[in-house]
Amino acid sequence: QARTEGIIIQQEILGENHPDVIFALSSLAKLHQRRGNYIEAASILRESQMRSMQAKSTPHFFTKSRQNPQEEPSVPLEISFSHLS
Repeated sequence: QARTEGIIIQQEILGENHPDVIFALSSLAKLHQRRGNYIEAASILRESQMRSMQAKSTPHFFTKSRQNPQEEPSVPLEISFSHLS
């Protein structure tokens, strides 16, 4: 569940089709596969493949959400998981 929450946070910050998000989804699919959750693994892998295809077909997809593409993305310096303490 923590991995899924991490991917959700990445999506909110970077966008759904960012390479880091796609890589995280692919890694999560491999984890499910190793644990024997083949249906879940296949579903997540399909999702990551679809996002990868969308990203490749969209020029400059990871700068699209910013008003000024030259501007550095706003990324928090620290992510707190206070509910875990």
